[in-house]
Amino acid sequence: MPSNNAKGESKCRMNMLMLLMLLVIIPTVCSALILNIMSCSIFSSKLRKQYEEQVEVIEEQFNTYVTELCENVGTSFFTKENRDYSYVDSFLSQNIALTVFIGDTRTLTSLKDSSGNRIEGTKASADVINTVLTNGKTYADDNTVINGEKYFVHYSPIKDSSGNIIGMTFAGKKASVLQTDINNAVLSLVLVTVIVLIIFTIIIYFMSKVIKKTLELIADNLHILASGDLDAEIEIPSAIKENKQMVSALTSVQKMLQNSIGKVTRVTKSLSKGIDSVEDSANSSANAANQIGTAMDELSSMAQGMAGNVQNVNTSVANMDVTVSDIGSNIEVLASNSDEMSTASAEAADCMEKVLSSNQVSSDAVESINRQILLTNESINKINEAITLIIGVASRTKLLSLNASIEAARAGEAGKGFAVVAQNISQLSEQSNESAATIREIAKEMLENSSESVKLAEDIINTMSDEKQSIADAQDRFTKLNDAINDSVLKIKEIDSKTVALNQIKDEIINDVNELSAISQQNAARNQEVNSNVANIVNSIEDIAKNMNKMKEMKDSLAEATSQFKIDK
Repeated sequence: MPSNNAKGESKCRMNMLMLLMLLVIIPTVCSALILNIMSCSIFSSKLRKQYEEQVEVIEEQFNTYVTELCENVGTSFFTKENRDYSYVDSFLSQNIALTVFIGDTRTLTSLKDSSGNRIEGTKASADVINTVLTNGKTYADDNTVINGEKYFVHYSPIKDSSGNIIGMTFAGKKASVLQTDINNAVLSLVLVTVIVLIIFTIIIYFMSKVIKKTLELIADNLHILASGDLDAEIEIPSAIKENKQMVSALTSVQKMLQNSIGKVTRVTKSLSKGIDSVEDSANSSANAANQIGTAMDELSSMAQGMAGNVQNVNTSVANMDVTVSDIGSNIEVLASNSDEMSTASAEAADCMEKVLSSNQVSSDAVESINRQILLTNESINKINEAITLIIGVASRTKLLSLNASIEAARAGEAGKGFAVVAQNISQLSEQSNESAATIREIAKEMLENSSESVKLAEDIINTMSDEKQSIADAQDRFTKLNDAINDSVLKIKEIDSKTVALNQIKDEIINDVNELSAISQQNAARNQEVNSNVANIVNSIEDIAKNMNKMKEMKDSLAEATSQFKIDK
């Protein structure tokens, strides 16, 4: 189960989830906002230009139509009582108003006032009259007020067969229609952007939840290991390669801890039993020594004279025996410790080798990711080349549609249908340009993000390379330490062999003392032997007591260090 500390950090983990989402969503929202603003600005400008071109093309087409009527029928066609409004009214479906001026007076128009009456018999503005009727030029404006409303307008002079100006034609489109189209387009763009952002946010949320869940499980298992429960089963499902590697490393650490702590626990228990057994033996020996001491007191009064010299010799031999025994015991302990150090050093070297191998695997994975990102950058560059080609084709298509519109205007009524087709082709080319520009911006942002990812991957590779070098250096130091330990073991064995020879010399001295004691009287010999044995026993018991105290301290330290770990027996 997770520790209380881990539960207390749930709020921090939730903040981490929010941070992960914000790091992705905020740049995306900002990018979408900037793209929308730019798209709206571009669309508004293009649509305004399109309206101006539309009004101009239709007015030129209408001027050609009116000029032909004037040459064939005369101006009376536009001033008679039963005028034909079918042609000028046919453009109302496109929100285009048409007017014919004979002189400076409106004589035929599709413009109507608020009562539904056609605005005829009125004059054009002084600027229009001066530009068109006086100077014979066309007049265009995007802010002309007619009947209280702003219009996109275009005026052209009407000339007779002699080239004299007899009137002018007008084509106009309400500016409010432009604003309505812009508002509708902006609303559609905003709705699409919001829907995409919502879908993207949902995807990021669930991806962040998956990453967060895996990290939580890893953290919970680490808390379990930290609490000392080494038998807990680690099961953390994850489809992410790096998370699987972390789980595998965590499982390896758990197994290593189980093996190490298990060995230490078993050794501690065996050591505890051995210490108890030695303590019992020491107590029994102490009791026996006390009994022998009492008997020695009774015999000492009988053999003080002759036993004095022999006692001195026996005391020296006993001291030498204790010293040799201590040396032998210490050599055995030192040899045992050296073997354990050698084993631990070998295990540590194996661990370092595993860590080095894992580091290499991680480094290879990061390098593979880096190569894949570079391939992605190459694909984005190819997309940019394709976008450039599309923009070129769209520009040529637009130019072709403009030429087609002009030709359709010249063709008059017969080119009317072709003018509509040319207009649609122009719109399609504009849409192609806008879409290509949007794709180019997105590709540019992807290229910048992937370049940042390449930089981060290179930093990770450099860091892992430094870590690999540090691990290799540590492995070399472990190798040197292991060699030093092996040299120490050889020296200890040499000392042990010399200790054996020293024991042989000690035995020879004891034999000489025993022969000397045989010469003494029977009572003195018995007294000396008993006294010598008692001295040896007392010294041995004291040494055993000291060693037992040290071993108890070592056992308690090991038990305390492993007490927090829980391992099945």
